[in-house]
Amino acid sequence: MVAENKEVILDYIYSELRRVATNILPNRQKKFLPPDSNNFHDDIYIIEKFLSTRVLPTKYNVNYSSKLKEQKRYQENIERIETFVSYLKEGDMRVNVPEEKFLPPSYKSFLLSKPGQSERYRYRPDYLNDFYGIRHAHLNIENSNELLFYVLVGSNAYLLCIGGHNDFYNETVLTILVEEFDFLLNDLRIMKLEGIRPGIQSTEDKIQEKWSKAVNEFFVVNGIRYAGMPMNFTRSNMYITGIEQNLFYQIDTGLKNIEEEQNKRKISPSDQVMTIMEKETSLDRNNARIHLTNTVNSFRAGLQVSYLKIIFRAELTMNKIDELN
Repeated sequence: MVAENKEVILDYIYSELRRVATNILPNRQKKFLPPDSNNFHDDIYIIEKFLSTRVLPTKYNVNYSSKLKEQKRYQENIERIETFVSYLKEGDMRVNVPEEKFLPPSYKSFLLSKPGQSERYRYRPDYLNDFYGIRHAHLNIENSNELLFYVLVGSNAYLLCIGGHNDFYNETVLTILVEEFDFLLNDLRIMKLEGIRPGIQSTEDKIQEKWSKAVNEFFVVNGIRYAGMPMNFTRSNMYITGIEQNLFYQIDTGLKNIEEEQNKRKISPSDQVMTIMEKETSLDRNNARIHLTNTVNSFRAGLQVSYLKIIFRAELTMNKIDELN
């Protein structure tokens, strides 16, 4: 493989990651980003957290659990809930605007310190979202403990129940998800741990303590343990590392195919250096395709890197939110 070609691709991907991650970060947190390097870890974390805490510009089909409308708190918060639902159904990005106060305060926190600390000290967690994909929206502007728990999968929204911050550390919300929407578990990367002895639910304090120390602790629903993936910051680190590894695999595979094609055309190795066609690549970002050309001859090729589509989605979402600010 021509080393220069891989370097060109890596530089381009890094520049895209860093550009979008930097634009996402609040100004006071930009100093916590490490210097330019080929380590994509923090940049991917920032983009992944951004997408997992914002509502994307999609018109959602909204589904309600049977428990939600039975709650007294549902009627007490009906006006805010109806506004939230209308934003979801219409794909209205005002749902993400700070003035609407639906997003939790933690949505602005990405990096808490400079490199050198472990992830659980550097990254701001939202355990229920990070581990189980269960989000929350603030309903009562005066009472920060009035939360609507929900999940988003594709173009569908599922409203689970109204609770408080203590429900981050008990099985209440997950129980509704399991009992009424169990078909979502695979999409949310929630594993049902069957075949092991029935579990006993730990106390809220014990769960919070273990999670804060990066120790696995699972919710128990009807005697069965359910594990989110990732389940702690060690797993979170593995999840991001998996994205990085897949990114490198796609680059190596694509460049190997390009090299083989140039060899078939009798292009000598010294003439196989490629450059990126910036305009064509920019226009094809939604297809996650990098367009390359050989400046010595007329050979052209494309290289697919699927994570570019995620970067593009994050930037599109960010731009639509910025238009409203």
